Amino acid sequence: MAARYPAEREVRIRISHRTFSKDLFIDLLFESGAVFEVKTAETLTPAHRSQTLTYLFLSGLHHARLVNFRPEKVQYEFVSTKLTAQARKRFAVVDRAWEKVNSESLWLKEQLCELLTDWGAFLDVCLYREAITHFLGGPERVLRPVEVFVGGAAKAFQRTYMLADDAAFVLTSVTDQLEHMRSHHLRFLHHWACFDKTDREVGTFG
Repeated sequence: MAARYPAEREVRIRISHRTFSKDLFIDLLFESGAVFEVKTAETLTPAHRSQTLTYLFLSGLHHARLVNFRPEKVQYEFVSTKLTAQARKRFAVVDRAWEKVNSESLWLKEQLCELLTDWGAFLDVCLYREAITHFLGGPERVLRPVEVFVGGAAKAFQRTYMLADDAAFVLTSVTDQLEHMRSHHLRFLHHWACFDKTDREVGTFG
């Protein structure tokens, strides 16, 4: 007779900070210790692994199996971490390239440090972005279409996270090609600002 292992489905984890809260759900939790995340995607991606690691971090567990049923042959990966909540809260702020261009930029830096102190580092970057967006008034107010100019004419609108009317913000978890990313955003600012009488500046925080 096959052994039975107690399992729970859709196990809720709530993450919160001040007025922000969000519920996340683990697909399967076996014996309160083994996490299974089930996907039906073309292939497993870094985003899937990041999500699974976030569930481990927030649940205080260390091992999970990521399973994808969509391909002809089932894909699976083990996702593990040795990081504890205490270790994730030991972080350093490297802000040598950051500039206080306005009061909102200082607020953003302080809010991010506050979130990292409360939640720790290495969670899915979307969670930090959602919290910042919430504190700024919600996506309806923050995620706005910005007109982009090319060759002297308006060409398109790009949806952008706005910190203020003249300042945007981007949060990322990339660990390499940071200069390439910075150059990309500087080009975007040029196409946004070069036909505006207001000079805009860019600051980075990482």
